[in-house]
Amino acid sequence: RIRLSKDTYMDTTPANTLSYRVTGMDCPDCARSLERAVRELPGVASAGLVFATGKLTVTPASGARVDADVQRLAERMGYQATPEGQPVQAQPASVWAWLRSHPRNTLTLLGLALFVAGLLTAWLGAPPALARTLYVLAIAAGGVYVARAGWTALRTSRSLDMNTLMTIAAIGAVLVGEYEEGAVTVLLFSRGELLEGYTSDRARHAIRSLMELAPREATVEREGGTMVVPVEDLRRGERVLVRPGERF
Repeated sequence: RIRLSKDTYMDTTPANTLSYRVTGMDCPDCARSLERAVRELPGVASAGLVFATGKLTVTPASGARVDADVQRLAERMGYQATPEGQPVQAQPASVWAWLRSHPRNTLTLLGLALFVAGLLTAWLGAPPALARTLYVLAIAAGGVYVARAGWTALRTSRSLDMNTLMTIAAIGAVLVGEYEEGAVTVLLFSRGELLEGYTSDRARHAIRSLMELAPREATVEREGGTMVVPVEDLRRGERVLVRPGERF
């Protein structure tokens, strides 16, 4: 038997708090930028984002409706905020369906193809202007989501994150005529973010699967006997019966 004490975790989340599963984040800095941007939204009283689990909690001000604004903001910054409890979308059945459902991956692959085409045209002796054009197009394709996320973070939270700095670096490379180097930098950064995001999403999925093992009910001693109640109904000071082999 265990007794619930003041140190036992109790859920004190306000009843009107909204919870989301955020995918696409690849670093704690990205999570901090999104968290700051959400806090600056009109009608948001508070917001918190845990990078390890990808869980975003938003408490609206009294009477405010912010659900659509939160999801749009996350999308503008290159992430996806799905309300908790909403069914997870099924995996695409084909490669083309996967590409349509992951536009950022598609643009990164397009940018890589344009960059390779630029290298080939330069190697084959084509006019330098053609290679430069292909490099600029590669920068645009690989950096459109990076630039959009950086601008959104700068506009909403007035802070410089990695996306903003990478956008400045790409623009600087074009201005000084280093088109090839700019394309390499943007494509490596974009591809690295996608790989990190994929790895982080897999880790979060594993954490969520582990959390799903937590029991939804508990056996508590009440009124001279025992009864099974939802864990949310447990009260401080009560005794909970944990039988051999049970999870708690």
